[in-house]
Amino acid sequence: MLKSTIPLNHFAMTQGIKELPIEFIGRGEIKGFHFHQLLRGQKMFLYEVNFDDITHYEVFEIRVCLTPKTRELYEGYPKANSFGVWAWTYRDYEKAVAKFNKNENYEG
Repeated sequence: MLKSTIPLNHFAMTQGIKELPIEFIGRGEIKGFHFHQLLRGQKMFLYEVNFDDITHYEVFEIRVCLTPKTRELYEGYPKANSFGVWAWTYRDYEKAVAKFNKNENYEG
């Protein structure tokens, strides 16, 4: 993870980090899932995810990744094995917001 005292949003704008889109349709193992960014903080994201009329919420840390071939920096969406570590899924919107706020405001 990229560490900086500069807020990541500002860093992304000044250093050319490709930001996660506000809306996108999943590919691969999440093909057909519709993702919509509800909240973006300095440390965390909250996305609403819809598939077959079922909605859940994903809260996760902002992580910056590097593309090996092109050396481009981009914000990565968590893979399945990241959930429970630095990403969490909730069916309840209020619980997702609570997790977002707790982690966004954590000073540890």
